[in-house]
Amino acid sequence: MKVSDDGSGLKGESMEDLVSSSDGNFRPVAVNVGPDGAIYFADWQNPIIGHMQHHLRDPNRDHAHGRIYRITYQGRPLMQPPKIDGQPIPALLELLKEPENQIREWAKVELGKRNTSEVIAAVNKWTAGLDSHAPNYEHNMMEALWVHQWFNAVNAELLKRMLRSPEAHARAAAGRVLCYWRDRVPDSLALFKMMANDANPRVRLEAVRGASFYRTPDAIDVALEALKHPIDYYLDYTLRETMRQLEPWRQKALESGTPIAADNPAGRDFLLQTIKTPELLKLPRSPMILQALLTRADASDADRMVALGDSSQNAPNKSCRGLAD
Repeated sequence: MKVSDDGSGLKGESMEDLVSSSDGNFRPVAVNVGPDGAIYFADWQNPIIGHMQHHLRDPNRDHAHGRIYRITYQGRPLMQPPKIDGQPIPALLELLKEPENQIREWAKVELGKRNTSEVIAAVNKWTAGLDSHAPNYEHNMMEALWVHQWFNAVNAELLKRMLRSPEAHARAAAGRVLCYWRDRVPDSLALFKMMANDANPRVRLEAVRGASFYRTPDAIDVALEALKHPIDYYLDYTLRETMRQLEPWRQKALESGTPIAADNPAGRDFLLQTIKTPELLKLPRSPMILQALLTRADASDADRMVALGDSSQNAPNKSCRGLAD
């Protein structure tokens, strides 16, 4: 499977099968990459692939056969697994530069056995010594932030630096860290608002998702900021789920007349689409609510006339004429 960016999400393209078999009982499972870089998988080798459809004591269940396969690249040397267990902290930090994610994860697992203050001091020294012109500089800096997250040690300065990284993937990844640190980073919601206006859709997606964890009407404004930019399937889905989570605070804001998306027409339109007309009629008659009532096909003529009258009292003459038209 070839994976590539698709707007704010990802898409996969099927490629040529790495392995196949004419054996009808061939059941490849548990695919993984070993420390030598080879691909390992097990052949379950079973004529029954269902769980609910067949009895556990069905005699056709094969308990005796199966294989483990190892796939290597012919003519290419295998990896030499690096030393990790018991290695000093500086050596483990250098492993964070490795291209294999598994090695970087094992390095962080080993770092997790060490004293937190020693590791954090060492990683800050390590980042200061990184070559800012190296091709993987931004990724290495992101690894430093992930080490802080691994130890649950908030570094707001490093986080804000990564939120402004020239690499969009790094900004999006830093947004995920911000979500977990949101209650310990000053003005975290303002940082999500900045992300919601990012040029990259994946970064905006993380902002919309992050807003769903707050319990304040201000988070609604942040999520709706994304509507100032192009929306795709993944952003639309995440925005709707975020609004579902923020529903109680949306309701309180509308009932109290608290402005929402005041400078965001697209956000106001989206918000109003989520409110059914019977609910709309119960809300305080703010200009936003009144204008929405005038456009609802299922609102009665009497309700629209009342809304029009209220609009005439609360808006300049020119605006009233526009609504009446």
